[in-house]
Amino acid sequence: MPRLKDGFKTVINIGGTNIFEMEVQPPGLEGGDAIETTTMRNVSRRTKAARQLIEMTNGSLTVAYDPASYSSLKSQINNNQELTVTFPDLSTLQFWGYLKNFIPNPLVEGEMPTAECEIVGTLSDNDCVEQDWVYTAAP
Repeated sequence: MPRLKDGFKTVINIGGTNIFEMEVQPPGLEGGDAIETTTMRNVSRRTKAARQLIEMTNGSLTVAYDPASYSSLKSQINNNQELTVTFPDLSTLQFWGYLKNFIPNPLVEGEMPTAECEIVGTLSDNDCVEQDWVYTAAP
């Protein structure tokens, strides 16, 4: 089974933003804490059960940017839309979500301006219909 050998070049399409990915942490998957099922009828063990629903964890990016990006970023914050992560092998992960924040790092002489961004997978379209993520294998 093939696997990625290098994280370069992973990008995330967030609407019309003009940001340039330097580091990408794609969203993950989370099942949630176990459900406690122990009762007074248990004999010697505490018991638990797995939850039924899965959630998508937040993803994050470190990006380079131009101050002119503020205009396009303003319209993307909290804008629920289809986001696409494109992995180095050109496979994709598409899901409904939004850009939660854009937080510039300190500007330092001799260093490129960077910012931290966070994306949230809502897994729900704008009509409040549950939408699964879609992984498409590399061509």
